[in-house]
Amino acid sequence: MNYRTINDLNVLILNNLYKIPQNIDLIIGVPRSGLMVANIIALYLNKRISTPEFLSNNIIISNGTSRPIDNNEIKTVLVVDDSCNSGKSMLNFKKNVINNNLKYIYLAAYTTNYGKQFLDIYFEIVEWPRIFQWNVMNSWINAGSVYDLDGVLCENPKVDDDGELYINEIKNAKSKFITKYKIGIICTCRLEKYRGITEEWLREHNVSYDRLIMMQYNTKEERVRANSHGQFKGEVFANSSSNTFFESDYGQANIIKRMNPNKQVFCVDKMIFV
Repeated sequence: MNYRTINDLNVLILNNLYKIPQNIDLIIGVPRSGLMVANIIALYLNKRISTPEFLSNNIIISNGTSRPIDNNEIKTVLVVDDSCNSGKSMLNFKKNVINNNLKYIYLAAYTTNYGKQFLDIYFEIVEWPRIFQWNVMNSWINAGSVYDLDGVLCENPKVDDDGELYINEIKNAKSKFITKYKIGIICTCRLEKYRGITEEWLREHNVSYDRLIMMQYNTKEERVRANSHGQFKGEVFANSSSNTFFESDYGQANIIKRMNPNKQVFCVDKMIFV
């Protein structure tokens, strides 16, 4: 898996600013991810920025405020996306260009060898399979994956007394990363006796999944004595057909990975593959 973080992106942009012509008058970010890249470039180069929708209404953003475009001051536009593969986003922008009197330069931070034909500028060729930090939690690798619950789908409980305070915590837990894809297995160290509460929370938050696997101990004390959180999850992962496990805790993620060296484990707390 070719994986790039936000820090990787920032360094990549810094090292490739020289590729961007100095006569750029306006930068357009292609929603959504292209807006992030366009903003970083605009800040470094002190350039004005807009979106395709704003551009169609002759509006630019400068110094945190929006104002109408003076057509006499805009001649060269840099159109920016985070990545290019099929070229669909860039082709769609070109098809819907409002002002044909402007010069458009097309840039993507990352591209494949196929995608570079749609660009004037690119910073790095990254072939498939690839994924980025800014879309990893809602990408194709989520489909059929194994998910930790606390710390991934929802916040970690602040209280773990195995009593009413804990029950209130998990009943009212705030959601964290709810993927649009159907999860294969939710594997949690919550105890089996909390299945009903957990399933209700998952329904309320529209989490789609096939199976929910929980620890079979009777009490928190039994679970703590066993100290087998990572091993439990690693065994579930090993016995599944899933290729990716999303785990919150870095220590547990490493245990899961050691038990499954040929599968992918993503640590959500650090936003890295271990």
